[in-house]
Amino acid sequence: MPVALARSLLPKDTIIGISVSNVEEAKAAAASGLIDYVGIGAVWWTGSKDLKGKLCLGVDGVGEVLDVIAEGERKNDKVIKSVAIGKPPSPRALLLLTYR
Repeated sequence: MPVALARSLLPKDTIIGISVSNVEEAKAAAASGLIDYVGIGAVWWTGSKDLKGKLCLGVDGVGEVLDVIAEGERKNDKVIKSVAIGKPPSPRALLLLTYR
C-alpha cells in the first residue's frame, strides 16, 4: 500500500514505516514527509532470505541512506527513526555502523 494512502486512512498519530534497499528509495521516502521510520537493508547477506537480485548495502551503503534520510529530516522538520536490517557477520561489525 502506498504510504500516502496509508497515511490518509489511518489515525493521525499512527506510526508508519517503510523499508528501503537503496539511496533512491530512501530519497523518495524521506522527501514524502509521511514516514516515521525506515528499515534499511539488507546490510549484510544472511543466507536466510532470497534478496531477489538486490545487493547488500554494507556499512557505506547504510551511511549513504542515513545521509539522505537526514536531508529529508531537515527539509520536513521531522525526525525519521531508522533500523538496519540483516544479521551482522560478527558483533564487532555493529561498531562500524556506530562510528561511521
